[in-house]
Amino acid sequence: MPATMTPLPSRSADASGFRIEVAGSPEDIESTWREFERHAVGHVFQTFVWMQSWCRTVGAAYGIVPRILTGRDAAGRTSFILPMGIRKAFGARVAGWLGGKQADYHGGLFERHTLERLANDPAAFSTFLAGILAALGEIDLLHLVRQPAVLEGVANPFLALPSWLNANSAHATVLEPDWETFYRARRPSGWRRTDRKKEQALAARGPVAFVVADSTESTDRLLTTLMEQKRQGLAQLGVPDMFAPEATAAFYRDLARSSCAAGPVELSALTAGGDIAAVSYGLRHRGIYYYVLHSYDIARLADLSPGRQLMYRLMQREFEAGTRVFDFTIGDEGYKDQWCEITTALWDSELAMTAQGAVLARGYRLAEAGKRRIKTDPVLWQKAVAVRRAWLGWRGSRQPRRAA
Repeated sequence: MPATMTPLPSRSADASGFRIEVAGSPEDIESTWREFERHAVGHVFQTFVWMQSWCRTVGAAYGIVPRILTGRDAAGRTSFILPMGIRKAFGARVAGWLGGKQADYHGGLFERHTLERLANDPAAFSTFLAGILAALGEIDLLHLVRQPAVLEGVANPFLALPSWLNANSAHATVLEPDWETFYRARRPSGWRRTDRKKEQALAARGPVAFVVADSTESTDRLLTTLMEQKRQGLAQLGVPDMFAPEATAAFYRDLARSSCAAGPVELSALTAGGDIAAVSYGLRHRGIYYYVLHSYDIARLADLSPGRQLMYRLMQREFEAGTRVFDFTIGDEGYKDQWCEITTALWDSELAMTAQGAVLARGYRLAEAGKRRIKTDPVLWQKAVAVRRAWLGWRGSRQPRRAA
């Protein structure tokens, strides 16, 4: 874990007609942020509640110092909010988007006209970038990851920096015209028959119900189940428990609890006979449902595909709610090909400010290229899964046994 850094003082800078103000925490600009996110171009991962939970859990645990940049035009209107931070990596000061591995899309929030100007006017972006760097202060490297190539139809201006493809893409589908037509178009008749048989088999175990958490108690129950089911599923793939770092588990718990009254998180589940068969941790923002985390009872119900059954109910419900897009987010799992007609390339960008930053940037590029090669080569991917599974088994065998 990187050493904790001393919080930096706030400052201001000018950038292409914008006045940039720097905040040291989301709370410093809460009212501005909450109002701006209602209409700004961006994703749920850049909303106030999401970032607040992340900064006080994962960000704090890894010593990341927030440098949240707010740009205002000559009239004082908010033009952008860039949730950035500075961390230590191999002795270098690295600036980048806040959100870490938990944010499927990294970036900022933009007023549409501002975004279009920065995307289409290289001189404006150059001046804008200079203002950002001045506001960030002394750094060795600007390292921006998991950036969508397009933001609501507008090219991402940060890709004007030296950029390369991230190891993962993201996938989504437009919900039209109605659930039944949509479902039939994507599931041939034979598969639909299989779906019906599995639904009947699950119902034979007891009454099946779709439930949504509506209290702290039900939120905690579903989240605890999701974490345990996810842990078991990842172990079969040779992937370490994603919730093992306490800060990660604390983030998802804090965000879910913050959303009990009003927030982006919705925890839902499919139950059979009162038992939780599958769980979904979804997010909503401006007409998009983000299908972020999902799990199912792999030990007892894997052959009945309860996770898929829950997904069907979620999609049907989102059709009825008038949701525009069902976003499967980051990851190139094969099942997404059947449902998604939208593939979004994600890009990493860099700007080295010192020789030390240039060396680190090269290391990041090589590592990402290696991961992408493994993930796109079936043979290499299977070998990687086998190695990870063996490593997890070895590590597990060395853990001290609990007393009976």
